[in-house]
Amino acid sequence: LYLESFRVIERNPFGGTILLPGGVYPHNIILEVLMTFGVLGGVLFCGWVTYQLIKAQYKGFILLAIFTGFFSFSLVTHPFLWFVLSIGNHYESIIHSTKN
Repeated sequence: LYLESFRVIERNPFGGTILLPGGVYPHNIILEVLMTFGVLGGVLFCGWVTYQLIKAQYKGFILLAIFTGFFSFSLVTHPFLWFVLSIGNHYESIIHSTKN
């Protein structure tokens, strides 16, 4: 799956492909982002995830979400990744509001 994903990215560097031939997804979030949104979208996605990782106080959760995304799930159906990244911006306000 990974080799075919790289071939698809090479043929379509601007993205636009959601599934590999045969109707399967690559089981790797980074490859799926590159296939779907192209190289520019992949760089933006990786930058956003890196930003969330740098500012987060719960880095272990983000690393776990990213690691599991390398070997399973799709970009759309990875609930743990989206949950962890969505609360990243609000973590401090959630903690401070529960202390008051």
